[in-house]
Amino acid sequence: MEYRTEGITINCLECGKEKYVYINTKWGKPKFCSLLCWDAFRRKNKKEVIITCTNCKKDIKMAPSRSKINKKLFFCNRECQLDYWGKKLKEKLSNCNYCGKEIFALPVNKKGREKSVVKFCNYECFIAYKRENKKVYKKICEYCGKEYDAKSPGQFKKRKFCSHSCSGKNAESIRRLKGIRG
Repeated sequence: MEYRTEGITINCLECGKEKYVYINTKWGKPKFCSLLCWDAFRRKNKKEVIITCTNCKKDIKMAPSRSKINKKLFFCNRECQLDYWGKKLKEKLSNCNYCGKEIFALPVNKKGREKSVVKFCNYECFIAYKRENKKVYKKICEYCGKEYDAKSPGQFKKRKFCSHSCSGKNAESIRRLKGIRG
């Protein structure tokens, strides 16, 4: 694609000098004699919006394009930003449920459940806590009538006997009743 170039005399919007420049049809008629004048003009005439710092509540001058970003938090400097997030993190500090060490607890959203908070500093503490705080489901053996522990809800639903021997003796007694020899 070819661009037609013609020369014209312009008055620079920044310095006011008259200069002969070439017109590039791709960009249109130039308004400045150089990139330095263009940059100086742009800096002098830039628009600013005043926004309040989220942390210290000072007014901040900002370009309109930066303020239109979908942000709710604006900070005047890095220190304000770090201070704000430091306060937020302290609100979320908690203690490990097993060892008591201070930790940062994040809410975890599980499918179909409300947000629960994980309160263990590491996986080892989580496993140790689970071992010490096992839920034990009590059930009565259908053969001997003794009470036994089913360690999980699945075992509670499926298991009917306290041991393999009671299960075997029950199967043997059923065979005898039906007259089956095994």
